Amino acid sequence: MSRQTYAEKLKDPRWQRKRLEILERDRWTCQGCGDTKSTLHVHHCWYDPQRKTEPWEYENRSLRTLCEQCHEGEREQLFAVLDDLAMMLRQGGCLSGDIHDLCQFILSAADLPSRIFDLHLVDWSDITRLASKALEGEGDSQAVAP
Repeated sequence: MSRQTYAEKLKDPRWQRKRLEILERDRWTCQGCGDTKSTLHVHHCWYDPQRKTEPWEYENRSLRTLCEQCHEGEREQLFAVLDDLAMMLRQGGCLSGDIHDLCQFILSAADLPSRIFDLHLVDWSDITRLASKALEGEGDSQAVAP
């Protein structure tokens, strides 16, 4: 049996059903800018290379409807945003282990989702407040007021 390319997998009826389900869930509207006129894509917010999951096997919450422009922008900006975030933390004196610990603290203190693909649901002012408190050494998650 030959191995399918990713483009071939996107033609699979299972992906087409999942794609339609997400487009309908999102009311055929780009979740980035609200566009309803442009070509829409269903964006995987994350991939799990360890599991080698097929495109249609991802949970619905990991998929978002984006217009062509937002979809391209998402791909281009992701690594720049991650680099900027890492640089800001490093400029604050954090090492890689500190950044990992900070992420764990933020996720536990705010009862936030533990997967990066859920972070679009998070109030970023909470993230900023919690990160500041963690960097100041106020690591008691019970003391952090919402």
